[in-house]
Amino acid sequence: VAPFMLRRTKASVVQELPDKTEITLNVELTEDEMATYEVIRREAEQRFREEGEQLSVNALAEITRLRRTACSVALTNSEWTGGSSKVNAFMELVSDIVEGGHSVLVFSQFTSFLKIIAQALTDANLPYLYLDGNLTIRQREQLVTDFQKGKRPIFLISLKAGGVGLNLTAA
Repeated sequence: VAPFMLRRTKASVVQELPDKTEITLNVELTEDEMATYEVIRREAEQRFREEGEQLSVNALAEITRLRRTACSVALTNSEWTGGSSKVNAFMELVSDIVEGGHSVLVFSQFTSFLKIIAQALTDANLPYLYLDGNLTIRQREQLVTDFQKGKRPIFLISLKAGGVGLNLTAA
């Protein structure tokens, strides 16, 4: 049986690409962010105790809720006005990258988090491109072309949309 989808590695696409650079940056949440996260974590823990062996489906939902809260409390609390430590750290990092004349790909599983980042970039007058699953093939191709040509140095990409046939060698 032949595979339905073939995955190419960067080495098979372009030989002269440099190695990928990964930066791990630990971000401390503020006390308010941490307190909110802890409340949600305790609620999830309590639900797990009550549900016993029934928790498999709900466990994933609770873990996702915690991951979203860790990105930005605003993703799980629409009344949150305290900002986001991770967005602040991202803005410092991306500003340095762009000032250095480099381009950057930013991936997230959560399109709602990408939209928060997009707003922060807009507020800081930093040009970016945005790709999620709502775009047509033609729109996707245009965004990729624009990024490859250096029209915008920041490319925000949802993991779902980005996992399908993107060749981005400019970053």
